[in-house]
Amino acid sequence: MNTDVAEAEAPEQVVARFLCGYHKIWQNYFPGLNKRAHWHVMFSARSSPEEGVSCRSIHRTLYGLFGTDIRTCIERIRDCENDGFIRVLDASGQPCTASPTSLIAATHKLHEGFDRHCRETIEALCKALRDRESSLAWVRVRPGCDFRDFQLFQFL
Repeated sequence: MNTDVAEAEAPEQVVARFLCGYHKIWQNYFPGLNKRAHWHVMFSARSSPEEGVSCRSIHRTLYGLFGTDIRTCIERIRDCENDGFIRVLDASGQPCTASPTSLIAATHKLHEGFDRHCRETIEALCKALRDRESSLAWVRVRPGCDFRDFQLFQFL
C-alpha cells in the first residue's frame, strides 16, 4: 500500500484513540478508581505541598465542576485512602477520619504510581502525535524526576 496516498486519520479519531489508551493507563496504575472525583483527589494530593490539601478545597472544586456533594467527595477520598494512595490528616498532621476540615496528603505509593502514570501518558500522547505527523514532539524525562519535570521539545 502506498502510504503517500493513504488517508490521514482525522484529529478527532486521534484524540479518541488517545483517550481510550489513557483510560487503560489510569486503570493500570489506579485500578477501580475510575470516577471523576477520584482523578481530582489523586491529582490534588500529588500536586499539593507535603502537608496536604484541604478536603474542603477539593470539595469546592468538585462542586463547582460537577455539582458533587460533600458526602460523595468524602466517599471518593476514602476510596483513595483505602487503596493506600492518600493519607487523611488533621491540622496537626495526625491521621483522622475524612471530613470537610481534614487534609489530604499523597503517600509514597501515589508519588511513585502517579509519576509513572504521567510518564506513560506523555509517551502515549507523543506516540499519538507522531502517528499523526512524523515531526512532532518527543519527551525527555530524567531518571528520578517527577511528573512536573518533563520537557517537551519540538523537532522540525
